Amino acid sequence: MSTIRWDRHVSRGIILSFVTLLLVCPTSLFAQSEDQQELAISEVLSLYRTGRIDRAELEALRLLNHTSELSADDRSQLYQVLAFIAIAREDPQLGREFFLQAIREKPDLNLDRNLTSPKILSVFDEARADFKRVQIREQDLSEEAMRAVNLRLEGAKRSLVLPGWGQFYKGNREHGYAFLGTAALVGGGLVFSQIMMTDKRDEYHASNDPEEASSLYDEYTSAWDTRNGLAWTLGIVWALNIADALWFPPEVDVVPGSSTSFRRSGRPGTPMIGVAIRF
Repeated sequence: MSTIRWDRHVSRGIILSFVTLLLVCPTSLFAQSEDQQELAISEVLSLYRTGRIDRAELEALRLLNHTSELSADDRSQLYQVLAFIAIAREDPQLGREFFLQAIREKPDLNLDRNLTSPKILSVFDEARADFKRVQIREQDLSEEAMRAVNLRLEGAKRSLVLPGWGQFYKGNREHGYAFLGTAALVGGGLVFSQIMMTDKRDEYHASNDPEEASSLYDEYTSAWDTRNGLAWTLGIVWALNIADALWFPPEVDVVPGSSTSFRRSGRPGTPMIGVAIRF
């Protein structure tokens, strides 16, 4: 019995040791990997500072291409070294590209203007100006996309109330005229068919002649089918009108919100003045 207990204790100890190794080893390996990266980056900086720029360039590119665990600061630092090397080789265009990559990794990057040469500062300032232009362009595109989304949503709300209204609001006037005209025609036909159906129903109910009643009933059911068909058509037109307001992009010069503009004819000799109200 004592031997069996000892074996169990030994087995438990082995299992606990194995679990501990599993928990500790990845952490130590990760820490070791970080230390190796720091040493590699320090080696690149040392190679550059001692004038061995070819070796520094190769090591920097190797780290950037084969080390995915690099932090943004580390990548920015390596791109800076590559930019310095490119400028030293009289290639400011390539240096600007490397500086731009460094700034993308670390947007608040700045160089010490007291210790950095004017040539490097000039290229760096160009890269920072390019980065700001890209940021402004991306912000403008984002604002333009949000404006288009808001116009589509507001247009769909208006088209839900009246076909064509949303299209006019978005500046898609041709679509607005098409949906408004179609809805007006179908709606007018629906009202007329409703009146005709009511008249045929009343005539059918008032008829005492069986043969005449049969004929009037056929006319009544025909008017009923016509009325229902026009009602379904109007519903489809209304749904397509809402989908169109959501799907098609607005005109580029449309400004969200209510506005009023006064316009006059551009043709010579045509003194016409109009008022355009957008709501």
